[in-house]
Amino acid sequence: MTISLPVSTLAFSAPTECIPSCRPMSSQSKAGRRAGIAPCPPRIDRLSRLSSVCLMTLALSVSACAHTPHALPAKEPAVNTSDATTATTPLLTSEAVGRRFLSLIDRLNANGDITLGQLAEAMDVPVAEMEPRHNGYSAALPLSESWLYALELWQETASSPWASIILKFDNADYHEYADFAAVCGMTLREYQDAFKTRGFQEKLDVDNAGRLLAAKYTADNFFIVVKPGLKNGQDDKATPSCVQRIELMNRKNGG
Repeated sequence: MTISLPVSTLAFSAPTECIPSCRPMSSQSKAGRRAGIAPCPPRIDRLSRLSSVCLMTLALSVSACAHTPHALPAKEPAVNTSDATTATTPLLTSEAVGRRFLSLIDRLNANGDITLGQLAEAMDVPVAEMEPRHNGYSAALPLSESWLYALELWQETASSPWASIILKFDNADYHEYADFAAVCGMTLREYQDAFKTRGFQEKLDVDNAGRLLAAKYTADNFFIVVKPGLKNGQDDKATPSCVQRIELMNRKNGG
């Protein structure tokens, strides 16, 4: 910032040391010339030079004051997000999924509808996770990097009076004959005992070699089909010790 002042003001306020020692030419004597006293220049030139010098000094002083830097606010330290962790929902175990499915069965009314709300609440799965399908909904949720469980809800139609809920355990490659030991948190025997404790009547389907193909259960208007999953034993023999798929069907009002 520069402040301009009238020359006359600067001239009258100039300090005495700004005025050189001289003597007007009209009154200068030979002795004065011999003494080295220089003749004064014309007054207007002297005042002009004096004003310029003092004006420059004043301008520099004011400019220095005007450009004094202000103290800047302290810079806040940057937030380090490298150590931040993302909150994730812990994965369920196959046992937890199986027990939730049994809880769902306990909530159902034999003469009522099987609804999406009942499935979502019992299995603790947001309804938004259930993808709409033709006459139903489905969702696939992870258990681990290699295994997942799937839920399906199919509603009755004009051609079929049955509504059903399906729970399936699958590996990432969807290999039917995979070793289900990783998702055998609840064994086939534990499911069988749970259904019979709830009043279901059991019927086993076996092949000609006596190998279990499915375990079927009935009670009131409910019908359950359990497909076993193979588990490799210590002798490398696969036994149907786990569960691969459970389908719960309900025929409303016994129609």
